Amino acid sequence: MKSWIYLLTTLWLLTACKADTEPEPETTQPVVPQHVAVTFNPEAAATRGPVPAGSLGTDLSFRVWATKNLSGTTTEEAFINDNTSNVVVYDALTHYWRTTGATYYWPDEPGTNYIVAFYALYPASAPTTTNIVSDKTITFDTTQPVDGSTDVLYTNLQTSLTTVLSSTSPAVPLRFHHALTQLAFQGKLSNDFQTGGMRVTVGGIRVCNVNSTGTLNLAATTAAGLWASSTNTPTNYPLTMTSNEGIILTNTVQALTSTSEIPMVMPQVLTAWDPETECIYTVSGVSTKTATTGSYLAIDCKILDTQTNTYSIGDDSTFDTIYVPFLADPGTPTNAWEPGTRYTYTLTFGSGYDSQGQRLEVRLINISVSITPWNEGPTTDGIAA
Repeated sequence: MKSWIYLLTTLWLLTACKADTEPEPETTQPVVPQHVAVTFNPEAAATRGPVPAGSLGTDLSFRVWATKNLSGTTTEEAFINDNTSNVVVYDALTHYWRTTGATYYWPDEPGTNYIVAFYALYPASAPTTTNIVSDKTITFDTTQPVDGSTDVLYTNLQTSLTTVLSSTSPAVPLRFHHALTQLAFQGKLSNDFQTGGMRVTVGGIRVCNVNSTGTLNLAATTAAGLWASSTNTPTNYPLTMTSNEGIILTNTVQALTSTSEIPMVMPQVLTAWDPETECIYTVSGVSTKTATTGSYLAIDCKILDTQTNTYSIGDDSTFDTIYVPFLADPGTPTNAWEPGTRYTYTLTFGSGYDSQGQRLEVRLINISVSITPWNEGPTTDGIAA
Protein backbone atom coordinates (compact mmCIF):
# COMPACT_ATOMS: atom_id res chain seq x y z
CA MET A 1 0.00 0.00 0.00
CA LYS A 2 2.81 2.41 0.84
CA SER A 3 4.38 1.58 -2.56
CA TRP A 4 1.24 2.64 -4.44
CA ILE A 5 1.04 5.87 -2.46
CA TYR A 6 4.68 6.58 -3.23
CA LEU A 7 4.16 5.86 -6.97
CA LEU A 8 1.10 8.11 -7.24
CA THR A 9 2.92 10.87 -5.41
CA THR A 10 5.86 10.58 -7.78
CA LEU A 11 3.60 10.70 -10.88
CA TRP A 12 1.80 13.76 -9.51
CA LEU A 13 5.08 15.55 -8.87
CA LEU A 14 6.34 14.74 -12.37
CA THR A 15 3.11 16.00 -13.90
CA ALA A 16 3.20 19.20 -11.88
CA CYS A 17 6.82 19.80 -12.85
CA LYS A 18 5.99 19.38 -16.54
CA ALA A 19 3.09 21.82 -16.28
CA ASP A 20 5.29 24.38 -14.57
CA THR A 21 7.92 24.26 -17.33
CA GLU A 22 5.58 24.19 -20.41
CA PRO A 23 6.29 27.32 -22.56
CA GLU A 24 3.59 29.90 -22.99
CA PRO A 25 1.77 29.94 -26.40
CA GLU A 26 3.44 32.18 -29.09
CA THR A 27 1.85 35.63 -29.00
CA THR A 28 4.41 37.71 -30.99
CA GLN A 29 3.95 38.57 -34.70
CA PRO A 30 5.88 36.54 -37.29
CA VAL A 31 9.33 37.93 -37.90
CA VAL A 32 9.91 39.60 -41.28
CA PRO A 33 12.25 37.42 -43.41
CA GLN A 34 15.78 38.70 -43.02
CA HIS A 35 18.24 39.67 -45.77
CA VAL A 36 16.01 39.53 -48.85
CA ALA A 37 18.24 40.71 -51.70
CA VAL A 38 16.91 43.33 -54.11
CA THR A 39 16.68 41.90 -57.62
CA PHE A 40 14.98 43.15 -60.77
CA ASN A 41 12.73 41.96 -63.57
CA PRO A 42 13.17 44.56 -66.32
CA GLU A 43 11.23 44.88 -69.53
CA ALA A 44 10.57 47.72 -71.94
CA ALA A 45 8.54 49.05 -74.76
CA ALA A 46 9.86 47.42 -77.93
CA THR A 47 12.97 49.21 -79.10
CA ARG A 48 13.92 49.85 -82.67
CA GLY A 49 17.33 50.91 -83.84
CA PRO A 50 19.68 50.68 -80.87
CA VAL A 51 19.99 46.90 -80.71
CA PRO A 52 19.67 44.23 -83.45
CA ALA A 53 16.16 42.78 -83.62
CA GLY A 54 14.96 45.55 -81.33
CA SER A 55 15.85 43.69 -78.14
CA LEU A 56 17.94 44.73 -75.17
CA GLY A 57 19.48 41.39 -74.33
CA THR A 58 20.87 39.95 -71.15
CA ASP A 59 24.38 41.01 -72.17
CA LEU A 60 23.47 44.67 -71.54
CA SER A 61 23.12 46.67 -68.35
CA PHE A 62 21.30 49.62 -66.83
CA ARG A 63 21.65 51.80 -63.75
CA VAL A 64 19.24 52.05 -60.81
CA TRP A 65 18.77 54.42 -57.87
CA ALA A 66 16.30 54.11 -54.99
CA THR A 67 14.97 56.00 -52.00
CA LYS A 68 13.01 54.73 -48.99
CA ASN A 69 10.68 56.21 -46.41
CA LEU A 70 8.59 54.75 -43.62
CA SER A 71 5.00 54.13 -44.65
CA GLY A 72 2.89 57.14 -43.72
CA THR A 73 5.83 59.55 -43.79
CA THR A 74 7.35 61.68 -46.55
CA THR A 75 10.96 61.91 -45.36
CA GLU A 76 13.13 60.17 -47.94
CA GLU A 77 16.42 58.44 -47.28
CA ALA A 78 18.92 57.19 -49.84
CA PHE A 79 18.60 53.45 -50.37
CA ILE A 80 20.58 52.79 -53.57
CA ASN A 81 22.71 55.83 -54.34
CA ASP A 82 26.27 54.61 -55.02
CA ASN A 83 27.21 55.08 -58.68
CA THR A 84 30.01 52.54 -58.34
CA SER A 85 27.66 49.69 -57.38
CA ASN A 86 24.24 50.53 -58.82
CA VAL A 87 24.77 49.06 -62.29
CA VAL A 88 22.35 46.19 -62.85
CA VAL A 89 23.44 43.14 -64.89
CA TYR A 90 21.94 39.76 -65.66
CA ASP A 91 23.29 36.83 -63.64
CA ALA A 92 23.12 33.77 -65.88
CA LEU A 93 23.71 31.44 -62.92
CA THR A 94 20.77 32.61 -60.81
CA HIS A 95 18.70 34.08 -63.68
CA TYR A 96 18.30 37.28 -61.65
CA TRP A 97 19.08 40.85 -62.60
CA ARG A 98 21.17 42.25 -59.74
CA THR A 99 23.40 45.16 -58.83
CA THR A 100 27.15 44.83 -59.27
CA GLY A 101 29.75 45.73 -56.69
CA ALA A 102 27.34 45.39 -53.78
CA THR A 103 24.21 43.47 -52.86
CA TYR A 104 21.34 45.57 -51.56
CA TYR A 105 18.79 44.08 -49.13
CA TRP A 106 15.22 45.11 -48.51
CA PRO A 107 14.70 47.08 -45.27
CA ASP A 108 13.69 44.40 -42.78
CA GLU A 109 13.18 46.00 -39.38
CA PRO A 110 10.41 44.03 -37.59
CA GLY A 111 7.10 45.86 -37.34
CA THR A 112 7.92 48.47 -39.99
CA ASN A 113 6.80 48.88 -43.57
CA TYR A 114 8.96 50.88 -45.95
CA ILE A 115 7.94 52.53 -49.20
CA VAL A 116 10.75 52.21 -51.74
CA ALA A 117 10.92 54.26 -54.95
CA PHE A 118 13.15 53.00 -57.78
CA TYR A 119 14.52 55.08 -60.67
CA ALA A 120 16.32 53.37 -63.55
CA LEU A 121 18.11 54.48 -66.71
CA TYR A 122 19.51 52.67 -69.75
CA PRO A 123 22.28 52.60 -70.90
CA ALA A 124 24.46 52.26 -67.82
CA SER A 125 27.06 54.45 -69.53
CA ALA A 126 24.67 57.43 -69.55
CA PRO A 127 25.24 60.37 -67.16
CA THR A 128 24.34 59.90 -63.49
CA THR A 129 22.94 61.78 -60.51
CA THR A 130 25.02 62.06 -57.34
CA ASN A 131 22.17 62.31 -54.83
CA ILE A 132 18.88 60.71 -55.76
CA VAL A 133 17.15 62.16 -52.68
CA SER A 134 17.77 65.80 -53.57
CA ASP A 135 18.18 65.57 -57.37
CA LYS A 136 16.16 63.19 -59.52
CA THR A 137 17.27 64.76 -62.82
CA ILE A 138 19.98 63.73 -65.26
CA THR A 139 21.73 66.30 -67.47
CA PHE A 140 22.17 64.99 -70.99
CA ASP A 141 24.12 66.05 -74.01
CA THR A 142 22.37 63.85 -76.52
CA THR A 143 25.28 64.09 -78.93
CA GLN A 144 27.41 62.18 -76.39
CA PRO A 145 25.60 59.09 -75.01
CA VAL A 146 23.42 59.04 -78.11
CA ASP A 147 25.54 58.33 -81.15
CA GLY A 148 22.69 58.72 -83.62
CA SER A 149 21.23 55.29 -82.97
CA THR A 150 21.49 54.61 -79.22
CA ASP A 151 18.20 54.62 -77.37
CA VAL A 152 17.74 56.00 -73.86
CA LEU A 153 15.22 54.23 -71.62
CA TYR A 154 13.94 55.30 -68.22
CA THR A 155 11.46 54.14 -65.62
CA ASN A 156 10.32 54.77 -62.06
CA LEU A 157 8.35 52.59 -59.68
CA GLN A 158 7.14 52.93 -56.10
CA THR A 159 6.48 49.79 -54.09
CA SER A 160 6.42 48.65 -50.47
CA LEU A 161 8.19 46.00 -48.42
CA THR A 162 4.84 44.37 -47.69
CA THR A 163 4.02 44.13 -51.40
CA VAL A 164 7.38 42.62 -52.23
CA LEU A 165 7.35 40.01 -49.47
CA SER A 166 3.79 38.96 -50.33
CA SER A 167 4.69 38.45 -53.99
CA THR A 168 5.67 35.09 -55.44
CA SER A 169 8.86 36.78 -56.64
CA PRO A 170 10.69 39.57 -54.82
CA ALA A 171 12.12 40.90 -58.10
CA VAL A 172 11.24 44.55 -58.78
CA PRO A 173 9.22 44.79 -62.03
CA LEU A 174 10.76 47.68 -63.98
CA ARG A 175 8.86 48.70 -67.12
CA PHE A 176 11.11 50.93 -69.21
CA HIS A 177 9.96 53.67 -71.58
CA HIS A 178 11.66 55.47 -74.46
CA ALA A 179 13.01 58.88 -73.54
CA LEU A 180 14.01 60.11 -77.00
CA THR A 181 12.42 60.80 -80.38
CA GLN A 182 13.15 58.92 -83.60
CA LEU A 183 13.46 60.68 -86.97
CA ALA A 184 13.11 59.21 -90.44
CA PHE A 185 13.08 60.89 -93.85
CA GLN A 186 11.72 59.75 -97.18
CA GLY A 187 11.42 61.54 -100.49
CA LYS A 188 9.55 61.73 -103.78
CA LEU A 189 8.89 63.94 -106.79
CA SER A 190 5.57 65.55 -107.51
CA ASN A 191 3.88 64.09 -110.60
CA ASP A 192 4.47 67.22 -112.67
CA PHE A 193 8.13 67.24 -111.66
CA GLN A 194 8.39 63.64 -112.84
CA THR A 195 6.59 64.20 -116.14
CA GLY A 196 8.44 67.48 -116.69
CA GLY A 197 11.76 65.66 -116.89
CA MET A 198 13.26 66.92 -113.62
CA ARG A 199 15.78 64.57 -112.03
CA VAL A 200 16.54 65.07 -108.34
CA THR A 201 19.39 63.26 -106.57
CA VAL A 202 19.65 63.59 -102.77
CA GLY A 203 23.10 63.12 -101.28
CA GLY A 204 22.63 64.10 -97.62
CA ILE A 205 20.34 65.63 -95.00
CA ARG A 206 21.16 67.53 -91.82
CA VAL A 207 18.63 68.57 -89.18
CA CYS A 208 19.97 71.93 -87.99
CA ASN A 209 19.55 74.25 -85.02
CA VAL A 210 17.89 71.78 -82.65
CA ASN A 211 18.83 71.64 -78.97
CA SER A 212 21.04 68.77 -77.88
CA THR A 213 21.31 69.41 -74.14
CA GLY A 214 18.67 69.20 -71.44
CA THR A 215 17.65 67.49 -68.23
CA LEU A 216 15.66 64.29 -67.92
CA ASN A 217 13.40 64.00 -64.88
CA LEU A 218 13.62 60.42 -63.58
CA ALA A 219 10.53 60.98 -61.42
CA ALA A 220 8.34 62.10 -64.35
CA THR A 221 5.01 60.35 -64.71
CA THR A 222 3.95 62.10 -67.95
CA ALA A 223 5.73 62.87 -71.21
CA ALA A 224 5.18 66.58 -70.67
CA GLY A 225 7.26 66.55 -67.49
CA LEU A 226 10.08 64.35 -68.76
CA TRP A 227 12.45 66.81 -70.47
CA ALA A 228 13.55 70.38 -69.91
CA SER A 229 15.70 71.40 -72.86
CA SER A 230 18.39 74.03 -72.90
CA THR A 231 17.88 76.77 -75.48
CA ASN A 232 21.56 77.60 -75.96
CA THR A 233 22.88 74.34 -77.39
CA PRO A 234 21.89 74.41 -81.08
CA THR A 235 23.25 71.35 -82.85
CA ASN A 236 23.27 70.07 -86.42
CA TYR A 237 22.50 66.37 -86.81
CA PRO A 238 23.86 64.73 -90.00
CA LEU A 239 21.71 61.75 -90.96
CA THR A 240 22.90 58.42 -92.34
CA MET A 241 21.50 57.93 -95.82
CA THR A 242 20.38 54.72 -97.50
CA SER A 243 23.07 55.22 -100.15
CA ASN A 244 26.43 56.96 -100.16
CA GLU A 245 26.18 57.54 -103.91
CA GLY A 246 23.04 59.66 -103.81
CA ILE A 247 19.39 58.67 -104.13
CA ILE A 248 17.57 59.46 -107.38
CA LEU A 249 13.93 60.29 -106.62
CA THR A 250 10.82 59.29 -108.52
CA ASN A 251 7.16 60.06 -107.93
CA THR A 252 7.01 57.00 -105.64
CA VAL A 253 7.97 57.51 -101.98
CA GLN A 254 11.29 55.91 -101.01
CA ALA A 255 13.42 55.93 -97.87
CA LEU A 256 16.22 58.50 -97.72
CA THR A 257 17.65 57.83 -94.25
CA SER A 258 18.95 54.54 -92.91
CA THR A 259 16.61 52.18 -91.07
CA SER A 260 19.51 50.61 -89.16
CA GLU A 261 21.07 53.84 -87.84
CA ILE A 262 17.99 55.75 -86.80
CA PRO A 263 18.68 59.22 -85.40
CA MET A 264 17.50 59.79 -81.83
CA VAL A 265 16.99 63.38 -80.67
CA MET A 266 15.86 65.06 -77.49
CA PRO A 267 12.10 65.81 -77.35
CA GLN A 268 11.54 69.56 -77.66
CA VAL A 269 9.51 72.34 -79.22
CA LEU A 270 10.89 73.63 -82.53
CA THR A 271 10.62 77.09 -84.04
CA ALA A 272 11.20 77.21 -87.77
CA TRP A 273 13.99 79.30 -89.30
CA ASP A 274 12.67 82.46 -90.97
CA PRO A 275 14.56 82.91 -94.26
CA GLU A 276 13.09 86.39 -94.70
CA THR A 277 15.06 87.75 -91.74
CA GLU A 278 18.10 85.52 -91.22
CA CYS A 279 20.81 84.16 -93.48
CA ILE A 280 22.67 81.00 -92.56
CA TYR A 281 26.33 81.03 -93.55
CA THR A 282 29.13 83.44 -94.40
CA VAL A 283 29.60 84.17 -98.10
CA SER A 284 33.06 84.42 -99.68
CA GLY A 285 34.58 84.85 -96.24
CA VAL A 286 32.38 87.85 -95.40
CA SER A 287 30.37 87.52 -92.18
CA THR A 288 26.62 87.72 -92.55
CA LYS A 289 23.74 87.15 -90.21
CA THR A 290 23.38 83.56 -89.06
CA ALA A 291 20.30 81.60 -88.10
CA THR A 292 20.73 81.75 -84.34
CA THR A 293 17.09 80.83 -83.84
CA GLY A 294 14.91 78.57 -85.85
CA SER A 295 15.34 75.02 -87.11
CA TYR A 296 15.89 74.03 -90.72
CA LEU A 297 16.92 71.19 -92.99
CA ALA A 298 20.13 71.36 -95.00
CA ILE A 299 19.67 69.08 -98.01
CA ASP A 300 22.55 68.24 -100.33
CA CYS A 301 21.17 67.55 -103.76
CA LYS A 302 21.47 67.85 -107.54
CA ILE A 303 18.56 69.01 -109.67
CA LEU A 304 18.82 68.42 -113.41
CA ASP A 305 16.37 69.47 -116.09
CA THR A 306 16.79 66.56 -118.48
CA GLN A 307 14.97 68.39 -121.28
CA THR A 308 17.56 71.17 -121.40
CA ASN A 309 20.40 69.18 -119.73
CA THR A 310 21.02 72.03 -117.29
CA TYR A 311 21.43 71.92 -113.52
CA SER A 312 19.63 74.38 -111.28
CA ILE A 313 21.31 72.86 -108.18
CA GLY A 314 24.75 71.20 -108.23
CA ASP A 315 26.34 69.63 -111.28
CA ASP A 316 27.48 66.25 -112.60
CA SER A 317 30.08 65.78 -109.88
CA THR A 318 28.98 68.07 -107.04
CA PHE A 319 26.04 68.32 -104.68
CA ASP A 320 24.87 71.76 -103.64
CA THR A 321 22.85 72.57 -100.52
CA ILE A 322 19.34 73.93 -100.18
CA TYR A 323 17.83 75.08 -96.87
CA VAL A 324 14.26 74.52 -95.76
CA PRO A 325 12.49 75.87 -92.63
CA PHE A 326 11.64 72.94 -90.39
CA LEU A 327 8.96 72.30 -87.76
CA ALA A 328 8.67 69.20 -85.54
CA ASP A 329 4.95 68.67 -85.98
CA PRO A 330 3.23 71.57 -87.72
CA GLY A 331 -0.18 69.95 -87.31
CA THR A 332 -0.25 70.40 -83.53
CA PRO A 333 -0.46 73.53 -81.35
CA THR A 334 2.70 72.64 -79.42
CA ASN A 335 4.77 71.70 -82.50
CA ALA A 336 6.88 69.42 -80.32
CA TRP A 337 8.74 66.14 -80.63
CA GLU A 338 7.32 63.70 -78.08
CA PRO A 339 9.34 60.95 -76.37
CA GLY A 340 8.81 57.40 -77.56
CA THR A 341 7.53 58.60 -80.93
CA ARG A 342 8.83 58.19 -84.47
CA TYR A 343 8.34 61.09 -86.89
CA THR A 344 8.59 60.21 -90.58
CA TYR A 345 9.01 63.23 -92.84
CA THR A 346 8.23 63.00 -96.55
CA LEU A 347 10.08 65.54 -98.69
CA THR A 348 8.20 66.29 -101.90
CA PHE A 349 10.16 68.62 -104.14
CA GLY A 350 8.29 71.93 -104.35
CA SER A 351 9.95 75.18 -103.09
CA GLY A 352 13.08 76.09 -101.12
CA TYR A 353 15.73 78.72 -100.32
CA ASP A 354 19.45 79.17 -100.81
CA SER A 355 21.84 80.01 -97.95
CA GLN A 356 20.99 83.71 -98.17
CA GLY A 357 17.28 83.18 -97.76
CA GLN A 358 16.54 83.77 -101.45
CA ARG A 359 13.70 81.72 -102.87
CA LEU A 360 14.97 79.34 -105.54
CA GLU A 361 13.31 79.42 -108.93
CA VAL A 362 13.04 75.62 -108.81
CA ARG A 363 10.05 73.97 -107.20
CA LEU A 364 11.70 72.15 -104.33
CA ILE A 365 10.60 71.04 -100.91
CA ASN A 366 7.23 70.44 -99.33
CA ILE A 367 7.30 68.54 -96.03
CA SER A 368 4.60 66.30 -94.63
CA VAL A 369 4.89 64.23 -91.48
CA SER A 370 3.40 61.00 -90.16
CA ILE A 371 3.68 60.08 -86.48
CA THR A 372 4.00 56.56 -85.11
CA PRO A 373 4.23 55.77 -81.38
CA TRP A 374 6.68 52.99 -80.60
CA ASN A 375 4.58 49.96 -79.76
CA GLU A 376 4.66 48.06 -76.50
CA GLY A 377 6.30 44.79 -77.43
CA PRO A 378 6.28 41.23 -76.06
CA THR A 379 8.91 40.72 -73.40
CA THR A 380 11.30 38.00 -72.29
CA ASP A 381 13.52 37.86 -69.23
CA GLY A 382 15.65 40.48 -70.88
CA ILE A 383 14.65 44.12 -71.12
CA ALA A 384 12.62 43.79 -74.29
CA ALA A 385 11.76 41.41 -77.05
